[in-house]
Amino acid sequence: MLALNRKMFETHHEFALGVQLVLKRELFGRCYQALLTDYFDSMPKNSGAMISIFLPMQSLMPSVSFPGDIDLLIIPYEGNHLIVSEAMAVELKAVRAKFSNQGKSPNEFGFSQAEALLKLGFPYAGLAHLIVSDQSPVEFHQKMKVATIIDEVRQTAELTGDALVDIMPMHLMERSFGRLMANCKNQKLGLLASYIGDEGLWFPVGRSASRNPKTDNNFLQLLGEYFQSNSHRFINIPRYPRPNTSNPQTHENKTSHTYSLSRLHKEVSSIFVLKHASPKS
Repeated sequence: MLALNRKMFETHHEFALGVQLVLKRELFGRCYQALLTDYFDSMPKNSGAMISIFLPMQSLMPSVSFPGDIDLLIIPYEGNHLIVSEAMAVELKAVRAKFSNQGKSPNEFGFSQAEALLKLGFPYAGLAHLIVSDQSPVEFHQKMKVATIIDEVRQTAELTGDALVDIMPMHLMERSFGRLMANCKNQKLGLLASYIGDEGLWFPVGRSASRNPKTDNNFLQLLGEYFQSNSHRFINIPRYPRPNTSNPQTHENKTSHTYSLSRLHKEVSSIFVLKHASPKS
Protein backbone atom coordinates (compact mmCIF):
# COMPACT_ATOMS: atom_id res chain seq x y z
CA MET A 1 0.00 0.00 0.00
CA LEU A 2 1.27 3.47 -0.93
CA ALA A 3 1.48 5.71 2.14
CA LEU A 4 1.49 9.47 1.59
CA ASN A 5 1.72 12.23 4.14
CA ARG A 6 1.19 15.97 4.01
CA LYS A 7 4.91 16.71 3.81
CA MET A 8 5.18 14.75 0.56
CA PHE A 9 2.66 17.10 -1.04
CA GLU A 10 4.26 20.20 0.46
CA THR A 11 7.71 19.21 -0.84
CA HIS A 12 6.38 17.97 -4.19
CA HIS A 13 7.67 14.44 -3.70
CA GLU A 14 7.55 12.29 -6.84
CA PHE A 15 5.00 10.03 -5.15
CA ALA A 16 2.71 13.00 -4.48
CA LEU A 17 3.08 14.33 -8.02
CA GLY A 18 2.26 10.90 -9.44
CA VAL A 19 -0.89 10.73 -7.35
CA GLN A 20 -1.93 14.23 -8.46
CA LEU A 21 -1.37 13.30 -12.10
CA VAL A 22 -3.71 10.32 -11.86
CA LEU A 23 -6.34 12.20 -9.84
CA LYS A 24 -6.41 15.07 -12.34
CA ARG A 25 -8.12 12.82 -14.84
CA GLU A 26 -8.31 15.25 -17.75
CA LEU A 27 -4.59 15.97 -17.39
CA PHE A 28 -3.85 12.26 -17.18
CA GLY A 29 -5.84 11.71 -20.38
CA ARG A 30 -3.83 14.38 -22.18
CA CYS A 31 -0.60 12.79 -20.96
CA TYR A 32 -1.70 9.29 -22.00
CA GLN A 33 -2.64 10.63 -25.42
CA ALA A 34 0.79 12.22 -25.80
CA LEU A 35 2.59 9.03 -24.74
CA LEU A 36 0.55 6.55 -26.80
CA THR A 37 -1.18 8.66 -29.41
CA ASP A 38 -2.37 6.14 -32.00
CA TYR A 39 -3.88 3.74 -29.50
CA PHE A 40 -5.48 6.48 -27.38
CA ASP A 41 -7.13 8.06 -30.41
CA SER A 42 -8.53 4.67 -31.50
CA MET A 43 -10.00 3.64 -28.13
CA PRO A 44 -13.69 2.71 -28.56
CA LYS A 45 -16.66 3.52 -26.38
CA ASN A 46 -16.77 1.62 -23.08
CA SER A 47 -12.98 1.63 -22.85
CA GLY A 48 -10.49 3.06 -20.39
CA ALA A 49 -7.34 2.30 -18.45
CA MET A 50 -6.52 0.41 -15.28
CA ILE A 51 -3.69 2.28 -13.55
CA SER A 52 -1.32 1.35 -10.75
CA ILE A 53 1.14 3.84 -9.30
CA PHE A 54 4.51 3.09 -7.69
CA LEU A 55 4.08 -0.64 -7.97
CA PRO A 56 7.01 -2.52 -6.36
CA MET A 57 8.78 -4.28 -9.21
CA GLN A 58 9.37 -7.43 -7.18
CA SER A 59 5.63 -7.87 -6.66
CA LEU A 60 5.41 -8.42 -10.43
CA MET A 61 8.86 -9.89 -11.12
CA PRO A 62 10.47 -11.16 -7.88
CA SER A 63 13.90 -11.67 -9.43
CA VAL A 64 14.18 -8.09 -10.74
CA SER A 65 15.62 -5.31 -8.56
CA PHE A 66 16.00 -2.47 -11.11
CA PRO A 67 14.06 -0.37 -11.39
CA GLY A 68 12.74 -0.78 -7.88
CA ASP A 69 9.25 0.45 -8.76
CA ILE A 70 7.01 0.79 -11.76
CA ASP A 71 6.04 4.41 -11.20
CA LEU A 72 3.04 4.27 -13.51
CA LEU A 73 1.60 1.08 -15.00
CA ILE A 74 -1.21 1.63 -17.52
CA ILE A 75 -3.20 -1.33 -18.85
CA PRO A 76 -6.09 -0.33 -21.13
CA TYR A 77 -9.35 -2.22 -21.46
CA GLU A 78 -12.04 -2.36 -24.11
CA GLY A 79 -15.45 -3.50 -22.97
CA ASN A 80 -14.87 -6.55 -20.75
CA HIS A 81 -11.37 -7.26 -22.02
CA LEU A 82 -8.03 -6.12 -20.67
CA ILE A 83 -5.71 -5.25 -23.56
CA VAL A 84 -2.39 -6.30 -22.07
CA SER A 85 -0.67 -6.05 -25.46
CA GLU A 86 -1.04 -2.25 -25.19
CA ALA A 87 0.23 -1.95 -21.60
CA MET A 88 2.65 0.85 -20.81
CA ALA A 89 5.10 1.45 -17.96
CA VAL A 90 6.23 5.02 -17.26
CA GLU A 91 9.13 6.31 -15.19
CA LEU A 92 8.29 9.56 -13.37
CA LYS A 93 10.73 12.29 -12.37
CA ALA A 94 10.01 15.53 -10.51
CA VAL A 95 11.26 18.89 -11.79
CA ARG A 96 10.99 21.54 -9.06
CA ALA A 97 11.55 24.83 -10.84
CA LYS A 98 11.44 28.45 -9.69
CA PHE A 99 11.08 31.74 -11.50
CA SER A 100 14.67 32.48 -10.51
CA ASN A 101 15.84 29.07 -11.79
CA GLN A 102 13.74 28.13 -14.80
CA GLY A 103 16.44 25.89 -16.23
CA LYS A 104 16.13 23.43 -13.33
CA SER A 105 16.61 19.76 -14.25
CA PRO A 106 15.73 16.68 -12.18
CA ASN A 107 18.49 15.07 -10.15
CA GLU A 108 18.38 12.16 -12.62
CA PHE A 109 16.78 12.20 -16.04
CA GLY A 110 15.42 8.66 -15.61
CA PHE A 111 16.55 7.20 -18.93
CA SER A 112 18.23 4.16 -17.38
CA GLN A 113 15.04 3.19 -15.54
CA ALA A 114 12.84 3.74 -18.59
CA GLU A 115 15.15 1.71 -20.85
CA ALA A 116 15.19 -1.07 -18.25
CA LEU A 117 11.39 -1.27 -18.55
CA LEU A 118 11.79 -1.96 -22.26
CA LYS A 119 14.42 -4.63 -21.63
CA LEU A 120 12.05 -6.36 -19.20
CA GLY A 121 9.47 -6.70 -21.96
CA PHE A 122 6.78 -4.06 -21.38
CA PRO A 123 4.96 -3.43 -24.68
CA TYR A 124 5.56 0.30 -24.31
CA ALA A 125 7.69 2.39 -21.96
CA GLY A 126 7.93 6.09 -21.31
CA LEU A 127 9.67 8.76 -19.27
CA ALA A 128 7.67 11.67 -17.84
CA HIS A 129 9.03 14.79 -16.16
CA LEU A 130 6.40 16.28 -13.84
CA ILE A 131 7.01 19.98 -13.29
CA VAL A 132 6.05 22.24 -10.39
CA SER A 133 7.06 25.84 -9.76
CA ASP A 134 6.29 29.08 -8.00
CA GLN A 135 4.63 31.94 -9.89
CA SER A 136 6.16 34.64 -12.03
CA PRO A 137 5.93 38.24 -10.79
CA VAL A 138 2.88 39.99 -12.23
CA GLU A 139 5.03 42.24 -14.41
CA PHE A 140 6.13 39.15 -16.34
CA HIS A 141 2.59 37.97 -17.08
CA GLN A 142 1.46 38.26 -20.68
CA LYS A 143 -1.80 39.47 -22.17
CA MET A 144 -3.84 36.63 -23.66
CA LYS A 145 -7.20 36.54 -25.40
CA VAL A 146 -10.06 34.92 -23.48
CA ALA A 147 -12.53 32.73 -25.37
CA THR A 148 -15.90 31.52 -24.15
CA ILE A 149 -17.35 28.27 -25.50
CA ILE A 150 -20.73 28.88 -27.11
CA ASP A 151 -21.55 25.39 -28.39
CA GLU A 152 -19.40 22.46 -27.30
CA VAL A 153 -20.97 20.05 -29.80
CA ARG A 154 -20.40 22.35 -32.76
CA GLN A 155 -17.07 23.48 -31.32
CA THR A 156 -17.82 27.18 -31.55
CA ALA A 157 -16.51 29.94 -29.28
CA GLU A 158 -16.19 33.70 -29.15
CA LEU A 159 -13.52 36.04 -27.86
CA THR A 160 -14.74 37.81 -24.74
CA GLY A 161 -11.78 39.91 -23.65
CA ASP A 162 -8.18 39.87 -22.46
CA ALA A 163 -6.45 38.51 -19.37
CA LEU A 164 -2.95 38.61 -17.92
CA VAL A 165 -1.59 35.07 -17.74
CA ASP A 166 1.52 33.58 -16.16
CA ILE A 167 2.84 31.48 -19.05
CA MET A 168 5.95 30.25 -17.25
CA PRO A 169 4.46 26.70 -17.09
CA MET A 170 4.46 26.58 -20.90
CA HIS A 171 8.10 27.66 -21.08
CA LEU A 172 9.08 25.14 -18.39
CA MET A 173 7.44 22.28 -20.30
CA GLU A 174 9.10 23.31 -23.56
CA ARG A 175 12.53 23.45 -21.89
CA SER A 176 12.05 20.12 -20.11
CA PHE A 177 10.84 18.38 -23.25
CA GLY A 178 13.72 19.84 -25.23
CA ARG A 179 16.21 18.39 -22.74
CA LEU A 180 14.48 15.01 -22.91
CA MET A 181 14.64 14.95 -26.69
CA ALA A 182 18.27 16.08 -26.75
CA ASN A 183 19.41 13.41 -24.29
CA CYS A 184 17.25 10.43 -25.30
CA LYS A 185 19.14 7.73 -27.19
CA ASN A 186 16.28 5.24 -27.48
CA GLN A 187 13.68 6.23 -30.06
CA LYS A 188 11.15 3.70 -28.75
CA LEU A 189 10.67 5.54 -25.47
CA GLY A 190 7.71 7.84 -25.07
CA LEU A 191 8.70 11.23 -23.64
CA LEU A 192 6.57 13.69 -21.70
CA ALA A 193 6.82 17.02 -19.93
CA SER A 194 3.75 17.94 -17.90
CA TYR A 195 3.02 20.80 -15.50
CA ILE A 196 1.25 19.93 -12.25
CA GLY A 197 -0.49 23.09 -11.07
CA ASP A 198 -3.17 23.96 -8.54
CA GLU A 199 -5.45 25.67 -11.04
CA GLY A 200 -6.33 25.16 -14.68
CA LEU A 201 -4.79 22.68 -17.08
CA TRP A 202 -1.69 23.09 -19.19
CA PHE A 203 -1.58 20.70 -22.14
CA PRO A 204 1.53 18.52 -21.82
CA VAL A 205 4.25 18.24 -24.45
CA GLY A 206 5.20 14.73 -25.50
CA ARG A 207 6.42 12.16 -27.99
CA SER A 208 4.54 8.93 -28.54
CA ALA A 209 6.20 5.63 -27.69
CA SER A 210 6.88 2.87 -30.23
CA ARG A 211 6.08 -0.80 -29.70
CA ASN A 212 8.77 -2.84 -27.98
CA PRO A 213 9.89 -5.75 -30.21
CA LYS A 214 11.11 -7.65 -27.13
CA THR A 215 7.58 -8.13 -25.79
CA ASP A 216 6.47 -11.77 -25.89
CA ASN A 217 3.40 -13.82 -25.01
CA ASN A 218 4.87 -15.02 -21.71
CA PHE A 219 5.32 -11.47 -20.46
CA LEU A 220 1.84 -10.46 -21.58
CA GLN A 221 0.39 -13.44 -19.75
CA LEU A 222 2.35 -12.44 -16.65
CA LEU A 223 0.76 -8.98 -16.76
CA GLY A 224 -2.72 -10.43 -17.15
CA GLU A 225 -2.30 -12.88 -14.30
CA TYR A 226 -0.85 -10.17 -12.07
CA PHE A 227 -3.84 -7.93 -12.66
CA GLN A 228 -6.20 -10.81 -12.01
CA SER A 229 -4.63 -11.43 -8.59
CA ASN A 230 -4.02 -7.78 -7.69
CA SER A 231 -6.87 -5.77 -9.22
CA HIS A 232 -7.21 -3.89 -5.91
CA ARG A 233 -3.93 -2.12 -6.73
CA PHE A 234 -5.44 -0.49 -9.82
CA ILE A 235 -7.59 2.59 -10.42
CA ASN A 236 -10.16 2.56 -13.20
CA ILE A 237 -10.19 5.66 -15.42
CA PRO A 238 -12.78 5.44 -18.24
CA ARG A 239 -11.84 6.91 -21.62
CA TYR A 240 -15.27 8.50 -22.08
CA PRO A 241 -18.10 9.50 -19.72
CA ARG A 242 -20.03 6.37 -18.83
CA PRO A 243 -23.52 6.07 -20.38
CA ASN A 244 -26.36 4.59 -18.34
CA THR A 245 -26.39 1.47 -20.48
CA SER A 246 -23.90 0.14 -22.95
CA ASN A 247 -22.96 -3.01 -24.78
CA PRO A 248 -19.38 -4.17 -24.19
CA GLN A 249 -17.44 -4.18 -27.44
CA THR A 250 -13.89 -4.99 -28.38
CA HIS A 251 -11.75 -4.44 -31.45
CA GLU A 252 -11.50 -7.97 -32.82
CA ASN A 253 -9.37 -6.82 -35.75
CA LYS A 254 -6.40 -6.17 -33.44
CA THR A 255 -3.70 -8.64 -32.57
CA SER A 256 -4.31 -8.32 -28.84
CA HIS A 257 -4.10 -10.51 -25.78
CA THR A 258 -7.29 -9.99 -23.81
CA TYR A 259 -8.40 -11.11 -20.39
CA SER A 260 -12.05 -11.37 -19.39
CA LEU A 261 -13.04 -9.02 -16.57
CA SER A 262 -16.11 -9.50 -14.43
CA ARG A 263 -15.92 -6.16 -12.56
CA LEU A 264 -13.54 -3.48 -13.70
CA HIS A 265 -13.55 -1.66 -10.37
CA LYS A 266 -12.95 -4.46 -7.89
CA GLU A 267 -12.44 -7.98 -9.13
CA VAL A 268 -11.92 -10.12 -12.18
CA SER A 269 -13.36 -13.47 -13.09
CA SER A 270 -11.61 -16.52 -11.72
CA ILE A 271 -11.08 -17.85 -15.25
CA PHE A 272 -9.31 -15.71 -17.84
CA VAL A 273 -9.16 -16.36 -21.55
CA LEU A 274 -6.12 -15.48 -23.63
CA LYS A 275 -7.43 -14.61 -27.06
CA HIS A 276 -5.52 -14.03 -30.28
CA ALA A 277 -7.39 -11.91 -32.79
CA SER A 278 -6.79 -12.55 -36.45
CA PRO A 279 -3.78 -10.61 -37.71
CA LYS A 280 -4.27 -8.01 -40.39
CA SER A 281 -3.72 -9.27 -43.89
